Amino acid sequence: MALALVVYQRPNLLLLDEPTNHLDLDMRQALATALQSFEGAMVIVSHDRHLLRTCCDQLWLVHDQRVDEFAEDLDSYPRWLAKQIAPKLDDKPSNTASRKDQKRLEAERRQKAQPYSKKKITQAEELMKSLQVDVATLEQQLSDNDLYDASRKDDLTKVLAEKARVDAALEDAEFAWFQAEEQLENLLQELED
Repeated sequence: MALALVVYQRPNLLLLDEPTNHLDLDMRQALATALQSFEGAMVIVSHDRHLLRTCCDQLWLVHDQRVDEFAEDLDSYPRWLAKQIAPKLDDKPSNTASRKDQKRLEAERRQKAQPYSKKKITQAEELMKSLQVDVATLEQQLSDNDLYDASRKDDLTKVLAEKARVDAALEDAEFAWFQAEEQLENLLQELED
């Protein structure tokens, strides 16, 4: 009801929930540029750090059933998150643990987390290679002049539809690869800090 009342008043407001999902890099940049020139208020919920860096003046944090302004910058968020998660880890060293034990436990955590991220990266890379082969095959079919003959209209339609499906799947796989790479990089950075 509250949202309906806000909409009824026709404010100069954009509510965006993960607006860059399923966009390629060029479209993500175009969206960021368009949002920068928007003169109204925006509420953006996103994991896209580039978008947040380029379009946001304030960061708000949803945590412990509350919404508060995040006093630090976006680069500080992984450290803040690590501090929130750290007490929950069973293998966190106690205050009396030696520095050597602490380093050993950090290395074990790193080893536990890396295979998952690396597995996601490898899976995305394999899927991208497979889809790139499919794209090349479909482009080869589309380069055949006979396919554009009026009698083969149904064949052309099928090939174009398959090409659109494969292109979308490739874009999704590239985005999954990008996210997995970023997660691994952030994990390694957090463990080093």
